[in-house]
Order: sequence, then structure tokens, then C-alpha cells
Amino acid sequence: FSLGGIIARYYLNQHGEEKVDDLVTIGSPHLGAELLNYQDWVEGFPVIGEYIRVIVNELLSEFVEIAGLNGLDLESPAAQQVRPSSGFLLGLNDDPYSDVNCSVIAGDIDFELKQKVFFWELSKKFSVGDVCMSTTSAHGLPCSESSEITFSDANSLTANVINGFIPNHGYAYTLDFFRPDDIRYYHSQLVRQAEVIDSIMYKLQNE
Repeated sequence: FSLGGIIARYYLNQHGEEKVDDLVTIGSPHLGAELLNYQDWVEGFPVIGEYIRVIVNELLSEFVEIAGLNGLDLESPAAQQVRPSSGFLLGLNDDPYSDVNCSVIAGDIDFELKQKVFFWELSKKFSVGDVCMSTTSAHGLPCSESSEITFSDANSLTANVINGFIPNHGYAYTLDFFRPDDIRYYHSQLVRQAEVIDSIMYKLQNE
């Protein structure tokens, strides 16, 4: 699970595939955890309104909490190694596995960003994966034979950007962030879901 999948891959790269038949990873950032790469994340942020980036830092702090990364030092060596631009990850991804049956499991949550401008409400909905990483990253295990499973939440994270005009100061923004209690497939909770565990057991017993 998570970084454990990367450690398992490091073992494969160091010791070969002869002793391993199956590799199952759950929410592992094979192409990097986008949440840890602030600058790239901000640059790729879907923009709604000219000043929407003002709220990005607040959004990021919410996402870090949701992903269960509150206690993680984002500047630690471990965090640095799972950034999308990490040389460590790029090295792991150089050669695909050919003799191991690979299964990758990812969580997928939609995030809807809304902004009201006068009488219009602008909105944009897009996937944030399991909040820590995209489904593309979680599915990015380089393996010649790989099966991909995605668990998608029925509910969405939502943020309303409330803007107002302050004389002599221009626009000011507040962020109303809403997280339904029944969202289940965010990073820190993905491995605790019964259906995720059942899918792993089925694969190991039937393949």
C-alpha cells in the first residue's frame, strides 16, 4: 500500500523477479504523488476566473488533511523520492517487469470547484484520484502483464469560491470546502475498504 508498493518495486529492481510471482499495489505513486509537487500542481490547476489561484494554498492544505498526510514532512527524503520529477522514480520506471503478474488498485474521487460571478455560477468538475495522486500515477506500474482496478466514489468533494469586492483592495476570496462523510476512497482510507481487500484476495487466489 502507498509507499510500500514503491519499496516492493525497489526490492524487485535490486534482487530480480525470480522469487516473486505476483505484485499488488494499492494507491502507490508509480508516476509520483502530484500533491507533493506543489509547483506542478498549481500550474496544472483548472482555472475558473482570473484570480482563482489565490485559493490554491488553502485547497492544498485541505487536500493534505483529506489524504491523511498531516504528519508527513513534505520536505523529507521519502517525500522527495515520490515527487513526479524524482530521479529515483524515473529509474524504477526505466524497465518494465516481464515475469511478474502485476495488479494495481487506485481510488478515484471527483472534485467540483464552483465560483459565482454576479448572476452566473461557473463550475468545473475533475478527478483528483485518491487526492494524494492521480489514477494515472497509481496505474503507472511498468509491467508487461498488468490488471488495473479503480474504485470510484459516488460523491464528490466540493469547494465554493465566494468572492466579494472590498473598496481600495480589489477582490477578496473565501473558500467554503465541503467533504461528504461517506467518501471512502481517499488515500489513507483506500486500503481499509472491504471491497478493496476482497479484490486483492480474489486475484491472489484465482490467478
